[in-house]
Amino acid sequence: MYRHYTELRLKHKIFGFLGSLFWYCSAKLPKRLRWHLGGALGTALFMLHRNRKSVVIRNLELCFPEVSAENRNRTALEAFRYAGRGVLSWGFALFARQRRIQKEVEWHGRETLKTHLDTGEPLILLCPHFVTPMLTLRSIGELSPVVAMYEPPKNPIFDMGYHCALTDQQSSFGWLNWLYKKRGGHQITMCSSKGSMRPFFNAMKNGIPFFFLPDQNAKNPKHTVFVPFFGVPAATYTSLSRFIKYKTPRVYLCFSVIKPGGRGYELLTELLPEDFFVGDETQDAERLNATVEKLIRKAPEQYFWLHRRFKARPAGEPPIY
Repeated sequence: MYRHYTELRLKHKIFGFLGSLFWYCSAKLPKRLRWHLGGALGTALFMLHRNRKSVVIRNLELCFPEVSAENRNRTALEAFRYAGRGVLSWGFALFARQRRIQKEVEWHGRETLKTHLDTGEPLILLCPHFVTPMLTLRSIGELSPVVAMYEPPKNPIFDMGYHCALTDQQSSFGWLNWLYKKRGGHQITMCSSKGSMRPFFNAMKNGIPFFFLPDQNAKNPKHTVFVPFFGVPAATYTSLSRFIKYKTPRVYLCFSVIKPGGRGYELLTELLPEDFFVGDETQDAERLNATVEKLIRKAPEQYFWLHRRFKARPAGEPPIY
C-alpha cells in the first residue's frame, strides 16, 4: 500500500529514473556478468563510502571479536562485493521473467512449503537480512499471494516501482508503469513497517503467508526487547510473539544466497519446529537471534553488514556507531 505521488523533487525524478534504468538493464545481463559487475560495484563502494565502511567494520568487530583485524577487513571487503551483487540481484528480482528466476534459483524445500501453502494454514516466513531478500520474496510469490512488510525507500520513485513490479498497482507516471510492468503471476502485497499491523493479522486469518525480515534495528520501543545478537544487546522486534498469541501459525525460515562464481542463487525454505515461538517476548527474540547467528556463520560475507544493527541502545548505554 502506498500513496500516489504527483509532485516530486527533481533529484527524486533523476535518481529514480537512472536507478530504475540501471536495475532494468542489469536484469538483462547473464548471471556471470552480473557477478563480476556487482563485485566491482561493491569494491568501488568499499573504497569510496568511508562512513558505511566504518559501520561494516564496527559490526564485524562486535560480532567476531576473536577474528584478527586483517581477516575482518577482508570479510568487510567481501561483504561490500556481495552487497554490490545484491544490488544487481534486486534488479533481477524486479524485472526478470519468472522462467529466468526459476532457472537461476536452486530452491531447497520448495515442495514442503507448497504443501503447507495449499492447506491454507497460517504461515510466517522469516527472511534474515542477507543480500538477496527481494529474490527470496519474488520466488515465494510464484507459489502464493504474500503480504510483505517493508521499509519504504526515501526516493518515492523506487517506492512506486516496487508496487508496479510486484503487484497490479499503477503509479502516477506512465513511464514508471511501463518500466516496472508486472512479471509472472505472483501477487505480492507490500505494506509499510510504519503502519498498522492489521494487514498482517488479516492476511494470516485468510491463509496468506506473512513475509517478515526480523533482524532489523527495532525503532519502536513499545514493541522491542534488547536481547543478545552475537553477544551484544540488540533491539529486536516482538511482533512474532504477538502473532503467536493471536494465532498459531507455522514458521518457515527463508533465505537465499549467491553461489560463488556467478553460478546463480540458492534458496532455502525450512520449516521450524512447531514450538519455536512460545509467546514469551524475550525468549522468542533470543531464539530468533540465535537462529540468525547460525545462518550468518555459514556465509558471513553475504550478510547485510551495512545495516546499523546496533543503532538503538539500552537506556544509559553509549552509542556504538
